[in-house]
Amino acid sequence: MAEDEKQELLKKGRDFGKKMTERYPDNEAIKFWYMGNLGSYGQTLGVVSAARQGIGNKIKAICEELMQTAPEYDEGGPYRVLGVLHFKLPNIPLVISWPDDGVGLDYLEKAADIAPENPANLYYYARLLYEEGYYDKAKEVMKGVTQREPRNKHLLEERTTLKKARQHYEKWTN
Repeated sequence: MAEDEKQELLKKGRDFGKKMTERYPDNEAIKFWYMGNLGSYGQTLGVVSAARQGIGNKIKAICEELMQTAPEYDEGGPYRVLGVLHFKLPNIPLVISWPDDGVGLDYLEKAADIAPENPANLYYYARLLYEEGYYDKAKEVMKGVTQREPRNKHLLEERTTLKKARQHYEKWTN
């Protein structure tokens, strides 16, 4: 699929998600997956364009709302998503100034506390620990992730996460 086709398809998903959140404002699942559609669409735009369109801010607002109403949704998903946003988004003065690795680390630790069985929670927690210079703790957490097997209910996602975890752990220990 060509990049412009992919972007157009994700834009339709974003628009549909927005429409459904307006129709069902109390449905956490719809909000969570709308947030995912926003993020995927934003990735096709690039960081600066997505930031100018306020995509990061919209995702942040949804996460903060879900932290209040459904903090354990998708195994700590609101904390995981917002933690990853803080980790991956750059601070762009006058466009998006809230990303902070320290805050992201707190959110990822909370996600890991809520659902330590979720490898993505631990994988991103370890990655940010490492970025922040907590090398020993990061290696310990990542080693634990590498020793897991994917759970059947999340087989494809967890296979991908575990593969990335093994690659990072190998890089960190060699």
